[in-house]
Amino acid sequence: MDDVPAPPWVLGEAPWPDGLGSVVYLDNADDTARVAPVLELWHELAVGLLPRFAPDPAALSSERLKGTTQDPAGRERKVRPRRWADGITDELFQLTAGWTYTGPRPGEEYGLSIYAFRFRGRRHLQLMTSLTLAPGLLAGAVPAVLDLTAQVADAGDAAYGEVAVNRQLPAPDTEVDVFLRRSTLVSADESRTVLRGYGWVTVVPRELVRRLGGGSALGDAFFEVRELGSGGAMLRATERPDEFGPAPARRVLDALRPVLPPGLDRVGADT
Repeated sequence: MDDVPAPPWVLGEAPWPDGLGSVVYLDNADDTARVAPVLELWHELAVGLLPRFAPDPAALSSERLKGTTQDPAGRERKVRPRRWADGITDELFQLTAGWTYTGPRPGEEYGLSIYAFRFRGRRHLQLMTSLTLAPGLLAGAVPAVLDLTAQVADAGDAAYGEVAVNRQLPAPDTEVDVFLRRSTLVSADESRTVLRGYGWVTVVPRELVRRLGGGSALGDAFFEVRELGSGGAMLRATERPDEFGPAPARRVLDALRPVLPPGLDRVGADT
């Protein structure tokens, strides 16, 4: 398993934190009218996560909004919209909303942030949700983060997505991109013909679900196969993220191998 691309915690090389990251990629972001409802839904679902890590509303910071726009010539300008919806414009380049919760002990601070990043001529959009929790609250937050990921992926007809723990989700690289030294732009452009990666939870676009034989054909390899209305699927390898060790990671790799990029075709096979 040493040569299989996987986060450090899968291989036992890093401690286990109480944090979750969800990322969803859209490839239709050049149509602002189409993606605006997705961005608004995402924000609404993220706000719904706040009570899960901020038991004392008085200790929860107000929403912090910031971003940048980019004109057709590529010139960037910082913006601070008053409302999330105000930041969803044709010129949107980056947009962030964040909240922090300060606990009763000195230095005890946890947070939630959502980050939108438009790239490749505005066609591609990365939607990243990062949640850092007080100790012991991770398990309770997992269902809500999974629901957020599934709903946003379905509403946006996602080209790829994943849920990860104990690592920063690159923007907009995937773990497999880095492992293969594969161009991020090529990876994003080909996301409906070649799967960009895999993890504890993997969102597969409809085109690749069909090539894999449909969601029902993947049941043996995954704890949960959540078929999306858009035709895609959200695949969860194990019930809990702390169960996603080397053996489940290899099982996921083997199940998705037919649609993964060249260079992974023999990694971990029969070794």
